[in-house]
Amino acid sequence: MQTKEQKPTGEVYTINTYFRKYDNPAQSFADHIAFLKKNPRYTKAGLFSYPDNYIKQADTLQKAGYATDLEYSSKLTSIANG
Repeated sequence: MQTKEQKPTGEVYTINTYFRKYDNPAQSFADHIAFLKKNPRYTKAGLFSYPDNYIKQADTLQKAGYATDLEYSSKLTSIANG
């Protein structure tokens, strides 16, 4: 599938990449958590050091390079805040 990525300069570009498909949300959530826990990029960054602070988790994800969107952390936090 095509997806948009963003360079640190703010330039947006399109790439083709693979996405996973699940039968239900629970499968998606379980697989996503397993992915994050198995990946040293996120464990070394301390992602799971803030179990009760979703804002720090979002910031840590962004700093660890989870998403190229320069506004990823604030967007994720905004969604969590409803």
